[in-house]
Amino acid sequence: MQKLTLSDIIGSTIESIRYHYLAQNEYGLQEFHSYLKLSNGIIINIPVYDDEVFFMMNEGNTKFFRENFNKGENLSSFGQHKTALQQIEDIYFCYYQGEIDDEKRAYLKLGNGYYLTEINYAPIGVHVDLLILNEQEFLNRIHNLSENVKSYLTEIRNSR
Repeated sequence: MQKLTLSDIIGSTIESIRYHYLAQNEYGLQEFHSYLKLSNGIIINIPVYDDEVFFMMNEGNTKFFRENFNKGENLSSFGQHKTALQQIEDIYFCYYQGEIDDEKRAYLKLGNGYYLTEINYAPIGVHVDLLILNEQEFLNRIHNLSENVKSYLTEIRNSR
């Protein structure tokens, strides 16, 4: 069983992204999940936790991500244009009162300056989707939402 670490993800190139959207789940919420296929063939989702070990690549996990990716919808050509063949340069995690905010996905900083995140759950009528933000939109979003985000690479450097 191989470990996939966050450090393994940084520097990887996104080959393509597919997603699943459910208009209403069993709790009456909209649901959205994206799956990123990296150029090395590994399929991941956008991380939530800042643990170095992202997930264990056992048969069950690998099969889950592969099946969800294969059944997923393709991004629009506009979305693919901004994300495909882009290298993941850093991961920004959201914190609340000094602890990881496990209700929010991280932001992936891409080589072309865009940031990628997603909103997974929301009531009907509230936006759920994959968000592709330029740097100013990213800065505005974290300011407007009062999100405390930290760069994974900076945190790693500071802990050494």
